Amino acid sequence: MLVSHTYKFIIVNIPKTGCTSILNSILKHTSIDIMGDANTKGYYQHDTALCIKEKLNQDGLKWNDYISYVRVRNPWSRYVSYCLWLQKKLKYYPIEKKHFEKNGYNFQKILKYYIQNRIEPQHLFLLDGDNCIVTHVDKFENLNNHFIKFCKNHNFTEPNLLHLNKNKPYFYRDFYNQELIDLVAEKESYVIENYKYQY
Repeated sequence: MLVSHTYKFIIVNIPKTGCTSILNSILKHTSIDIMGDANTKGYYQHDTALCIKEKLNQDGLKWNDYISYVRVRNPWSRYVSYCLWLQKKLKYYPIEKKHFEKNGYNFQKILKYYIQNRIEPQHLFLLDGDNCIVTHVDKFENLNNHFIKFCKNHNFTEPNLLHLNKNKPYFYRDFYNQELIDLVAEKESYVIENYKYQY
């Protein structure tokens, strides 16, 4: 998550929705007051909107004083992207490495485990109860257009959008069977229905 007191914006970062690209592109243009990382006490990179709202309140700041942004992504693509990214980073995550080894690096078994147990559904990052509290919800699939609009909203000279942390090209449907398709459809029903995603 990113907060600018000067420009009065908050960016909520759902994992695997271009977070690193957005962060590095914005930092080339301006400083950020609160950046969810090890140097920002109490705030984390992937805090939900509600979590950020509550933390701002504790700091004497008001969520509604800021324009907020978030990107959602095709859920079936996002889950595969997450697991492929993690597979490249296993040396940094010994617990996850053991899980991959236990499943013999069978990607469908691993994908099922992460769908069911580890990766948070996207609606958790948007909602306070049943209400979406984020001002602008954009699609990852239109990331460049989203970034251009963001820059115009805040009178930034539009910097280039850096594309970082990308996986090698793949077709996400190659990783699914019907059981996994249905698991994602159930878990991500809010985003699928509200933002018109299809498998």
